Amino acid sequence: MVIILPSEDTGLGQVTREITYEKLKHWVSSANMKDAAVDLYLPQLQLEGYHEDLTFILAALGMTDVFDDSVANLSGITAGGGLVVSKIIHKAVLRVTEGGSEFTSTNQTSKVEHPVLFKVDCPFLFLIQHRRTEMILFYGRVTTP
Repeated sequence: MVIILPSEDTGLGQVTREITYEKLKHWVSSANMKDAAVDLYLPQLQLEGYHEDLTFILAALGMTDVFDDSVANLSGITAGGGLVVSKIIHKAVLRVTEGGSEFTSTNQTSKVEHPVLFKVDCPFLFLIQHRRTEMILFYGRVTTP
């Protein structure tokens, strides 16, 4: 999980308006990240998103064959053929709880002396990124932490 916490002089609205995929990719690139012990204060939260039907969005993005019974090829799912997608429903839930974790390193056996304090107490953006592929799996904002 990556948390983008705007500075005091930059609000969440400005960051949201100015963010681009290229900026985001640059911010979370390995060249800009470093290992550090962090004392993280993050509010407990639960976010849910539900979309009743995404077919029109995916069709607008060019994914049309799967909805058309004359061209759909879902033979990897069924050998019988004639299978098409009629509706796409999406639901996502993100739950951050007070699980607590500790910094651990294979080369470190004592308690961290001066961890960086990271207190998330104002509106922020977040994303969940697959480490190996760096693909963004979930992206959102919290306006009232």
